[in-house]
Order: sequence, then structure tokens, then C-alpha cells
Amino acid sequence: MNNTLDFNRLGKVIRRDGMNFIPNFGWSLVILWAIPVVIWLTSFTFVSQGGEIVTGRLQMLRFLSTIVLIGAPAKLYKDCNDPRKGIQYAMMPASSLEKFISMFIFCIIVTPIIYMAGAVALDTIMAAFPGKNPYDGFIFKSLFNAKEQSKEILNAMGTPSEIYDSTWNYIDNTLSGFSTYFSKILSIIFTASIFMFGNMIFKKRKTSKMIGILVLIFIFAMILFIKWIINHEDFMDEMADQELAREYIFHLINKATYIGWAVSIVISGALLGLTYRKIKTQKY
Repeated sequence: MNNTLDFNRLGKVIRRDGMNFIPNFGWSLVILWAIPVVIWLTSFTFVSQGGEIVTGRLQMLRFLSTIVLIGAPAKLYKDCNDPRKGIQYAMMPASSLEKFISMFIFCIIVTPIIYMAGAVALDTIMAAFPGKNPYDGFIFKSLFNAKEQSKEILNAMGTPSEIYDSTWNYIDNTLSGFSTYFSKILSIIFTASIFMFGNMIFKKRKTSKMIGILVLIFIFAMILFIKWIINHEDFMDEMADQELAREYIFHLINKATYIGWAVSIVISGALLGLTYRKIKTQKY
């Protein structure tokens, strides 16, 4: 099969992958959807009065959606490079490009949308439950609220409450809603591309091996970071001053946003390119 793009063949590949979606990933989605429901049911035992911060649920939703991105490639395309079972995938009447496009669509677009739609729908039903409800408010309001999402970032960074307002004003003036959601899209592509590539280069324990590699990279990065802190003790002492800390946070947010975009685009593009190449050159 030549490496061209024919939309009729592409449609058939997408249809085939779509038919295999539920058999390959259906139960995984059900389990991930069920986790917040179990937590919600359990919380009735411990909550004496209603009121849980929506932000906590949003963080859990993001964590579970990351698991979806991590697990989707190995679940949906686990046999694509298998020495025996992969032959069927290789013999499909479609080009490598068409197979790659379908893989991209299901791992990066279809799966996250299906999970998020189901998770938000379930959360809305739980939040609307009458009586003493541990959930206060609807998660979809925060899901599309850039200010609430940026507040989470500042809270995670340990930003002192007295400098929060000025920090948010800075974010509000420099980072638009487009920037927030563009960062999210890049994050989805970045995460999925890592595990799509891992799914193609490893034949067994694909996800766990890729996670192991990422842990090693994280440890190495932390060692470098700790060494940097040790070598810049004077700078860290200066950061004890709240005024300087605020200025540093402003600078960090501004620079990290654009650097993060560039790094994500380069790494994602490289990994997706390598994934396509592996599909094209896979030997059985």
C-alpha cells in the first residue's frame, strides 16, 4: 500500500477503529467514570453538612482524564506491533499515513471527548441530587472558567493569599482565555504523543515501561533542580521577600507559558513523527 491519503480508505480505517473502541476501552472508561461516583457515595458517610469545593472535583477529573490519555494507546492499539496479532493490522488495506491519522483521532480527540462528556454528565447528576449533598455547585462552570483554573495553579504553587489578587490581575492582563485553553490542548497532545510512541516501540507492558522512563527523567530533572537551588542560595533567600517573590511569579508565569508551548510543540511533533515512522517501518 503506497503512503498516500485516500479519504475513502481513511473512512474505513476510522470506522474499523471505532467499532473496536468499546470492546478495547469500554470497561476502562466505565471504571474511570465509576471512581468519582464511588467517592461521592462514600462521602455521604463522612459529610455532616453540604459543601465540597468544586475545585477538588476538577482536580480529580483532570487526574482521571490524564489516566485516560495514558492508557488509551495501549488499550486501543495494543496489537499493532505484536509479532503475530499485528499482522492483521499490517495487512489492512490502508496506508501508514491513514492508520496514523486514525490513531491520532482516537487517542487524542475521540477518547478524551468521550471521557470528559461522560464524567461531566455524571458529576452534574450527582451535584443536582436533592437533599444533603456533599457536592456544592456544578463542575462544568469551573471547567470553562479560566480564572478558576488559574487560581488552582497559584494555590498549587503555594502563593500567599495576600498576594493572590495582584497575581490574578497580572494573569488576567497577560494570559487570555485562548492561552489557557491552548495550553490545555497542547498538554493533551503532549501526553498522548508520549504514550502513542511508547505503544509502538514496546511490545509488552507498554504503558508501565513508558511511565518508568518518565519517572527516571523526572528524577534526573529534580537532581538538576536541587543542584541549581544549592548553587543559588542567595537567590532563594531573596525570594523570602514577598515583593520579590511576586515579581518572580509574574516573570515565571510569563516565560514558562511560552517556553512550555515551544517545548510541547517540538517534543509532541517529534514523537508523533516517530510514531508514524514506526507504523510505516514496522516489521513482523
